[in-house]
Order: sequence, then C-alpha cells, then structure tokens
Amino acid sequence: MKKFLIPIRKEGDNSSSSKKQLCGKEDLAKILKHKFGYSEFRGKQFEAIEAVLSGKDCFCLMPTGGGKSMCYQIPALAKQGIVLVVCPLIALMENQVMALKEKGIAAEFLSSTQKSRVREK
Repeated sequence: MKKFLIPIRKEGDNSSSSKKQLCGKEDLAKILKHKFGYSEFRGKQFEAIEAVLSGKDCFCLMPTGGGKSMCYQIPALAKQGIVLVVCPLIALMENQVMALKEKGIAAEFLSSTQKSRVREK
C-alpha cells in the first residue's frame, strides 16, 4: 500500500488556500512540547496536522505507536471549541481520554458500555 497525504500548503505559498492555515509551525511545535513533551514532529505528523487545520481530508498511514493520535489531538488544541473523534475501539478511547486528562486536557468519551447516567452527563 502506498503511503500518502493530500497536498497541503508549502512554505512561501501565498495561494488563497494557505490563508486557511490557523496556526504556524512554531505554535504547533509549542503545543507538541508543552502538552506532550516532544521536541519535534515525527514522520509526516506536521503535514497531517496542517492538512487537518486547513479543513482538508487527510489519510495518514502510520504504524502502531507512530503518533497518529497527535495528528488530531494537536489540531484540537490549536482550535477553539469542541472536537469529535470517532473511534471503533472502546479501550483506545478510554486510554486516550485518560492520557489527555493526565496532561490537563479536557476530554470525554461516549460508548455503548457506559451507563445511561454517565452518557447523559
């Protein structure tokens, strides 16, 4: 399977699509460092994050532990408001929400295994 990301803005690109960029690389790197403790992006993370922030569809194929979660967690922190992530694995939802809360990041999840009063909260 060929790995790819959709085309995104490159440095120095002044096209109208580049104006959709909501956060510069330095700002995103600060979020990465201060919230997650990493000093640099791995692989194609930055390109994926930039695509998400630009409102483009993005397909990112990375191995387990490759940093896929950062590709939507960092844009969520860079933007104001609510971000909805759909995940088919309840254990993964629980682990990610717990890890985000440990970092002081507000996060919740909904699943079919929760009691109705928890879901209504």
